[in-house]
Amino acid sequence: MGIYVPMTVIYSATGNQHGTPASEKGETDPDQLYVYYLKNIQFTTSDEPQTIPQGHSDEESVFKVSSIDMLSGTVTIQGLQDDSFTRTLKAGDTAEVPGVPRALVKLDSIEVGLAGLVAKFEVTYFYPTSADIVVEEYQGQEQPQPAPAQNQTEQPERPNLTAVPAALIVVGSDAAGADVAAGAKVAIAVQKMLDNSRAVLDVLPWGGALKDLTTAFIWADAKLDTELQDPDREAFVIYTVGGPAVNDYTAQLNAQEGLPVRFVKENGHWLLVAKDGRTWTGHYGLIELIPSNGPGLKRFDVIVAGLDRYGTYGACKLLQANFLDMARMGKWDPRLSDVLFSQLLAFDPTLAAEQGLQPVALIVDQDGQVVEVVS
Repeated sequence: MGIYVPMTVIYSATGNQHGTPASEKGETDPDQLYVYYLKNIQFTTSDEPQTIPQGHSDEESVFKVSSIDMLSGTVTIQGLQDDSFTRTLKAGDTAEVPGVPRALVKLDSIEVGLAGLVAKFEVTYFYPTSADIVVEEYQGQEQPQPAPAQNQTEQPERPNLTAVPAALIVVGSDAAGADVAAGAKVAIAVQKMLDNSRAVLDVLPWGGALKDLTTAFIWADAKLDTELQDPDREAFVIYTVGGPAVNDYTAQLNAQEGLPVRFVKENGHWLLVAKDGRTWTGHYGLIELIPSNGPGLKRFDVIVAGLDRYGTYGACKLLQANFLDMARMGKWDPRLSDVLFSQLLAFDPTLAAEQGLQPVALIVDQDGQVVEVVS
């Protein structure tokens, strides 16, 4: 269940009383009338350096060290509150372990102690302190929809802004520590953009049409590429962090036809290649917007990656500059317009369809500056 709040719910219409928790994934009461979610969870943090022998757990019993391999320089940790969680780390790698509290674990080193091999970690604990409880009507099983008539086209689903995250950040399960850190940077930037979206709509030429679409419960989430089950229905916008060599979902998108820019491997080296034949090598990053025209909830994919860690960080730096803040401060670069517009249009798929957006790619240098816009 993860983070949850126990509650007692009394229904005035029936007099029924239930102990029904609220959780991040949502909990349904026995009468199946409502679903209770925890949103906008606030945390306090605590940093704890720890030295843990093989077979032992951390101080808060969130994870244990299941194995230490000195030859390969790896440590495998396993979640104690989520048995399905297992990660193998090298020095410098980080992993977020689910539980209460949550733990952000960074492996510093492997050393030989008096009792044998030990792993040294930097552990940051996240203790939940407050949250909003959001109540939605229980929808039950989806009813089959009639097939569209011959003169009709299948329309995208109307989004329920609290049912799934507005944005989902995807990182490769075998990604290096730098890509994991980049994923965290993207998550922070995206959540900041979502939080601030309402405040700057007035300064954008098309902001008025979107003003009523944002709510207080827009939120972002993160997953590993191996955890994606149905990308078309898991979020309105999916940010996939890292290139095709380290992120399977990026590799799937990179294989699509008609992209403005794609990753290409030649003679053992990765290049960014535009559809007109231009190439980029070295410390370059890519932010590529790929509209989704399917019937699901997803409206856009956004690739955030680089030819190396410097390029990836350059792309992250552009996102962290926060397009919305740039617009509010009068520093708007018109080349970024389609990218920002896509994020706001994701909240209403009918508007997205009306605009007919096409794929667009931003080539970014290691300093986070836009080098080229390719569409």
